[in-house]
Amino acid sequence: MATEEEKNTNLSTDEQILKDEDKKEEKVAEVANILLQYQEKKAHTPKEKVANQSAWEHLTQQELPPKKERFNEFPTYFYAGFWMRLWAYMFDVICIFFISGIVVKLINMVFHLNTPGELVLKTIIYLSYFILLTKLNQGQTLGKAAFGLRVVCFNEAELSWATVLVREGAMRFISQLSMFALTYLLNAFTG
Repeated sequence: MATEEEKNTNLSTDEQILKDEDKKEEKVAEVANILLQYQEKKAHTPKEKVANQSAWEHLTQQELPPKKERFNEFPTYFYAGFWMRLWAYMFDVICIFFISGIVVKLINMVFHLNTPGELVLKTIIYLSYFILLTKLNQGQTLGKAAFGLRVVCFNEAELSWATVLVREGAMRFISQLSMFALTYLLNAFTG
């Protein structure tokens, strides 16, 4: 059972809460009266508007961090998963296989390339396919277009040559090395 002192403490706390609520109501009423008086006041002249704006300007001139302009801000559920990317890549590899087969045979008829020469030519065709189609076809290769995928950049409205050359040229070349190709498998079973 609560002692008399505890009851008084609880009572005084409740009274304090009621007093605080009354003060809040009085403040709201005071602000409402100020707003009503302001509306009843005559219309402001252009000079008064400028004076009022300059008086309140310091409140609106808060230092905000500069917002970096971003493009293509998609929610995370628009990102393609590993398996969809894999199927698009396999489609592209089939296209490259046919294109490089035709081109290498035609060039072989004229120049009689040896095996290392064919390998270099196939690498050039492989990288050119991804670089040129990604840049010139709005971020889509044939495989990406077939599966509804597209490469976008958050900081550019349209992919720049520098972005495409790094992503589709240098990084694709590096990722095709046998040791780095294994990193693709990690993506299949993680996040």
